[in-house]
Amino acid sequence: MEIRFIAPELRVLDLVTQELLILPLFEDERPPTGAVGLIDYRLAGHLSAGIVSGEIRGNLLEAQVLPGRPKTGFEQILIIGAGARSDFSPQIFSHVVQRMLDGAVELGARRAIVELPGRALELIEPELALELLVELGRDKDRIDTWTLLEPAPAQKRMSGAGQSAPSRRWGVRAE
Repeated sequence: MEIRFIAPELRVLDLVTQELLILPLFEDERPPTGAVGLIDYRLAGHLSAGIVSGEIRGNLLEAQVLPGRPKTGFEQILIIGAGARSDFSPQIFSHVVQRMLDGAVELGARRAIVELPGRALELIEPELALELLVELGRDKDRIDTWTLLEPAPAQKRMSGAGQSAPSRRWGVRAE
């Protein structure tokens, strides 16, 4: 799996076309922020409406697949529940990322744009997030590329950490 980066900005997301967008959602983050908030805006509040109706809750590991087109450049949007922010830990991060990886494989997506859980709120350091992602994704041969939504300073930190990654199957580069 190759790891790339793009900025988590609406203007950037509007230019991207991809099979799958994977986003975490905390059950106690209302209104949603980060990329979920940006995509909710692009979808004219569809995610917020799902949250208000109780259809989308953000409960830990809960998965919701939504169509992305025609309002976004993504075929599908996969929302994975990250539980409560107060319970967030590296272990929860790992469980949510594993669910994201499994969801991508289940949906047959070889490439995805991904916001890692807790990164938009800086609940986990970028280097640790990358290290755990690399470890969890080692056996996911069906995934070619994950493009992480990260601001420029975190991209730089993750790119530097990726240079020492133990597996050659992981290419980490900032774009």
